[in-house]
Amino acid sequence: MSNASIRPLDDEWWTTAMVCSYLKLKRRALWDIRRDAAKAFPPAIKPGGKVNLFRAEDVQLWVARRRPSCLPSLQPAAPQPSAKAEAATKPALAPALRTPAVAPIRKPAQRKRATVSDERQLGLF
Repeated sequence: MSNASIRPLDDEWWTTAMVCSYLKLKRRALWDIRRDAAKAFPPAIKPGGKVNLFRAEDVQLWVARRRPSCLPSLQPAAPQPSAKAEAATKPALAPALRTPAVAPIRKPAQRKRATVSDERQLGLF
């Protein structure tokens, strides 16, 4: 018997596809996470066949535990310099260093296939 305790049917249960969608992972990546004992992913319940069910609350708690507890605080945004002040601080490029404007590459026009006469379409020739 699995090591998961019996839970009431009122809980929300997710299939493997639903867990992969929630975690934004592929099935193989989820399989690798489940096999790694260090990551301690919640166990699946096998009601029968190839179906694995995961308790939604367990998966959400697992994600919350793995999320960093202390995210860096956001720094207040520095005032943006005006365009004139920015232009004054930028060094002017010498004319030789400027890149010339490149004309866009144009693809040659494709020729249309010649239309086939009605007799040929009917298989008469």
